[in-house]
Amino acid sequence: MEQNYIAILKDCPETLSLEQFRAVAHISKRKAKWLLENGIIPCEDSGKQTRRFQIRRSDVVDFLRRKDTGELNSIIPIG
Repeated sequence: MEQNYIAILKDCPETLSLEQFRAVAHISKRKAKWLLENGIIPCEDSGKQTRRFQIRRSDVVDFLRRKDTGELNSIIPIG
């Protein structure tokens, strides 16, 4: 498991966009946007329509760890 996180840290840029985050986390665009808008994952929100979110690579890895341990199962809505 830890090797996957090291690969993410090595291959990704320092800040990721919504689309890059979604691809790394293997989740839908809708769920990724919900996570960012509701503060589950810390990010910088520019408020623009395109390139709105900037997510730090370390926050993405933290999210993936929390997701793998099941910590987020009760927070994230189904559907």
